[in-house]
Amino acid sequence: MNLTDSRKFVGTSFGITISASDLPEDASLSSDDYVNRLTFQEATHILREGGRLILGHRWKLGGIMHHLASKARDLRMWRGPAPDEPREPASITNVIAWPDRPPSDSDGDAKRLLELGVMEIQSAGVEGIDLNSVDPDSELGVFCRTRALTAMRKKITELADVRICLGGGSNKPQRRLSGVLEEAILTIQTEKPLYISSAIGGVSRVICDAILRRRLLESDQSHFVTPAPARAAMAKYMAEFPFPLEEGPCIINCVEADGWNALEYLRSLDLKRLAEIAHLSPDEYINLLTTADINRAMTMVTLGVTSLRAGVRR
Repeated sequence: MNLTDSRKFVGTSFGITISASDLPEDASLSSDDYVNRLTFQEATHILREGGRLILGHRWKLGGIMHHLASKARDLRMWRGPAPDEPREPASITNVIAWPDRPPSDSDGDAKRLLELGVMEIQSAGVEGIDLNSVDPDSELGVFCRTRALTAMRKKITELADVRICLGGGSNKPQRRLSGVLEEAILTIQTEKPLYISSAIGGVSRVICDAILRRRLLESDQSHFVTPAPARAAMAKYMAEFPFPLEEGPCIINCVEADGWNALEYLRSLDLKRLAEIAHLSPDEYINLLTTADINRAMTMVTLGVTSLRAGVRR
């Protein structure tokens, strides 16, 4: 590491989950265009300050991953190579879940960005299953996709030093939990800093309410339930391909024998401990959870990460 580098986030890897909400009260903040602009803005800030990104987005020519990787390349070119230092690690690690595939060899832009070392791509599958013989649309395919998404999020959590969660929807049937919820829980379980805010609503707002032990509407509680197709597939194949209970179907009130209650898990958390891990005071962490101002939320993130890097307890 260049000890003269004064950028705020040098050496820190960020997992970022910012996605559109499917909750009606957040309609003004949940359009794909708004979320893409916000993601690009915050991710660019992290890259400009020397941080790395660990993302689960699919690669798509002209998509958010393409734009971010191009920005990371431009920032490297602007700074120039560091003298007498080895090649920098990739600015972006893109982790993809089966059956998603890396960019094809014919994608010249992706190939150049990979060759430059600006980004790298890792894949997450399912242990013990030959995925080449699995039809993604079959019941086994639903099971494998569900398990691969959890594996992808576990890998992202392992690679990231901190996680930012904003927004989030839950309308995808082939998953154990929404991405925001599962990544927030995995981050908490590994005792890494979680910066999550209600600022743009969505599932993140529901998670914040659960951590604060606020009363939730029945519609809010539904976000903690594994969709029926994924539950059925997991029940059918879990004996043959076992997995930990806490990675199994999530059921409110544990009405099914093998259910795991993510809502009660969040309600049981010690808020002071979450704040301590995030290097924020309890009041600052509550401000992060509850603010409706996205700029205020991101200020809290910067405050926590810079305190973390400096070893300062607030």
